[in-house]
Amino acid sequence: MNTRLLETKKRKLPKLIMSAALLAFAGAGCGTMKTIPQYTAGPSKQAKTVESQGLMITVDPVLDGERADTYFKVNPANKGVGIIYLQAENKSTDATWLLNEENIHLVVSGHADDMNGQDQDVKGDYGKANGLSAAALPFLLFPGVDLIVGVPLMLSGSKARSDASFVQKNFVDKEWHNQTLPSGQRAQGFIYFNLEKHSPWARSATLRMDCFDVRNQQTNTITLPLTYETK
Repeated sequence: MNTRLLETKKRKLPKLIMSAALLAFAGAGCGTMKTIPQYTAGPSKQAKTVESQGLMITVDPVLDGERADTYFKVNPANKGVGIIYLQAENKSTDATWLLNEENIHLVVSGHADDMNGQDQDVKGDYGKANGLSAAALPFLLFPGVDLIVGVPLMLSGSKARSDASFVQKNFVDKEWHNQTLPSGQRAQGFIYFNLEKHSPWARSATLRMDCFDVRNQQTNTITLPLTYETK
């Protein structure tokens, strides 16, 4: 090969690396999540409602991909997570209801144990699953990889972890918080359950809530069957 040609190729190589690095850097920055909208729509048309002792409970499983992607940036079926919108309204004249997340259970047909709404793992699983990036592979496979290529790849991995943390925080921000619900008050939020991936859980499940009346120290157990066709 001509010596001059060889030297020209050597001089061009750093420029190619620089170009690739800049593209990786641009990709890492431009795709960063900025915001996830708050949920203000309330229950959808598929929601189910039951009333007991003046306490009205409405549940609305998030089964459609569009709504899940818009408000959670996740595909529930692929991630093995059940997302349920919950709304409670106290229509009684004198009762005050204590509605704690730990007293909300999902019973799925075919499962021996029920699932508790206070399972903290579900909110972190998505972040953990998305916190590792393929951008780290070049450093593991090729320890001598050029720094100018490595830094943007590291930034890309950092972006993936940042996005995962952002999504996880969104789950926490939207979740149902323990409520003391006086007469005439309403509360809403989302509850999450760990499920098998692609499980058609909503075809035959029951949501059970143990609601405590502060006034007379009695428990009002509300059950609401969930029977939805899932794809």
